[in-house]
Amino acid sequence: MYLSAVYMSNDLYMACLQLALSTEKAEVMALLLGEYKEEDDGNVLYILALKIPLRLDKKKDRVEMSPQQLVEATEYASEFSKKCGRELRIVGWYHSHPHITVYPSQIDLGTQMSYQLLDKGFVGVICSVFSENSSNKVCEVNLICFQSKTYKKSDGDDGREIKEVPIHILPDKTPNINCLELICGLPEILLEEELNDYGSMDNTKLDPYSLIQNRLVLAKSISHLIDNLSMPLLKTLKGRNQILTHLHKELTKLKNESNADQNESEG
Repeated sequence: MYLSAVYMSNDLYMACLQLALSTEKAEVMALLLGEYKEEDDGNVLYILALKIPLRLDKKKDRVEMSPQQLVEATEYASEFSKKCGRELRIVGWYHSHPHITVYPSQIDLGTQMSYQLLDKGFVGVICSVFSENSSNKVCEVNLICFQSKTYKKSDGDDGREIKEVPIHILPDKTPNINCLELICGLPEILLEEELNDYGSMDNTKLDPYSLIQNRLVLAKSISHLIDNLSMPLLKTLKGRNQILTHLHKELTKLKNESNADQNESEG
């Protein structure tokens, strides 16, 4: 049975957006952690956390991870379940579509179907970024939640098509710790990928000029991460901290005023 709805917090949505905007020339991905519930209107999925794996293959139209990353995500789900007091597991996958439509490709639908064979409630989420609206030249961000379903083609073979699932963004009552850890750790994950790519080359067989070129490419990539991700992220988090500090002061003030009024009425 297909899902009737998916729910995600606003902090998680912002984390997905931050991840998608972190790189323009390659797809990024994450695994979705959450829980299923059977409600009156059908099977509902609540996405409560994300886990960003190291990418095994990263291209502008494809992204893959190693089986080891899936094992680590399962272990992370178990650890996070103990922290939040809820039984979480891997319930879906998320990836970006830079400069292309938000709708899944046939490869995406095939990948989604392979997951659904193991778990019928498994869901895919795609975020399309860096796409320009041709009418007003404004960059758009689109999000879609989907499952894959089969149908019979005219030649008798099985085909795959998208089954869209409504996704709802809910406000957070308190800051999501997983999202904060996720966003703060994103530069470190991308840096590890760059270092892995550099380390995978056999520099012992390169001439001095090629070796210098490789080191310059690595330095350029690290500089790009700092200028376009780490520094803007630091600025954003500082702004968020100022907002939360102000809200805390206002709430404390209201609480003190309320307690004072209550004491006067009792006196």
